[in-house]
Amino acid sequence: MEASAALAYLKLDLKHSPMRDSSTLIPLLYERYGKDAVESQLGALARHGDVVDDPELWLKEALEHRFKFIAIEQVSACPCGSVRTRPRGKFLYGNLLGMRECDQCGLIFVSPRLTADAMGSVFTDHYFDYNDLEWWGFRRIEIFADVMRLLESRGVQRVFDVGAAYGHFVKYAKEKGLTAAGSDISPKAVEVGRDRLGVELHAGPLTQLALPAESVDAVVSLDAFYYVADPRRELDAMRRIVRPGGFVVLRLRNGFWSRLRARAGRSQAIGRPVLPAPHLWGFTPKSISRLLEVTGWIVEDCEAAAYSRSVFRPFQSAATGLNRSARRLWKRAPILTRSFNVVARRSD
Repeated sequence: MEASAALAYLKLDLKHSPMRDSSTLIPLLYERYGKDAVESQLGALARHGDVVDDPELWLKEALEHRFKFIAIEQVSACPCGSVRTRPRGKFLYGNLLGMRECDQCGLIFVSPRLTADAMGSVFTDHYFDYNDLEWWGFRRIEIFADVMRLLESRGVQRVFDVGAAYGHFVKYAKEKGLTAAGSDISPKAVEVGRDRLGVELHAGPLTQLALPAESVDAVVSLDAFYYVADPRRELDAMRRIVRPGGFVVLRLRNGFWSRLRARAGRSQAIGRPVLPAPHLWGFTPKSISRLLEVTGWIVEDCEAAAYSRSVFRPFQSAATGLNRSARRLWKRAPILTRSFNVVARRSD
């Protein structure tokens, strides 16, 4: 497709551009970026189609930052079911992505975002440190102990870890006497975990795994649930494999701070993401509790969570303890720590 025809086909809105005439724009783009780069990005823009809500802005950023094609998609509704959302800014992460906020539950989420297949590639190729498995697990010991406390207090004997990476928590749980297995979307991480840690791991999204129904006492997901494409389907899949009266334990990054940053910024500004890339969902205690309840879970506890690592760790540990004490005295006290745990029981 010729560049000028591509511009017409894509209906680029150039009324705010000093280069309004495409016959003038194309030569200028060729001169600045080179014909091959311009044609390549116009082709990518055509492949994205209606997913790109501002083609002119997308083309400008794609040429400036030399995007390689990576598939994106729009999210039309919040997991709570509301379609009333508003833009809260744009940012770059392999593509031009956006932030939105739900008017009903206040959840901050990414849209447009990378597709599930693109996310899988990001995790397999860029997320995991395959050279230092020992450190990967060691720095999470505090987290594992924190979650184990929640499981042991509820008499859990069989646990399944969703988003297990190499399976360090699975190994930790087995060493504490539990029957444990897990899954991850990265086939490479699963293979490495099986070979080097000797744990039972399954490759693929939980929604696509043929696991026995009602076969575990609890499902855990530690700093992984905010990556899943469809949280409602994920919780349904978790509920299927948990026995009646069993539990789900989620450790999540606290989206309270993301909401503050998003509301402080301009709606159309391009800058740093308010969620840590590539997180898709900025759950708060309120929004995850609402989602759990509408998917068949009864929320039992929501508390400040232990941190993994920081030079300020002694102060953070004290802050976690104080925040937990405040929540015990007043259940509506806000959780102000960077991460939080939520525990819910399957309703029968």
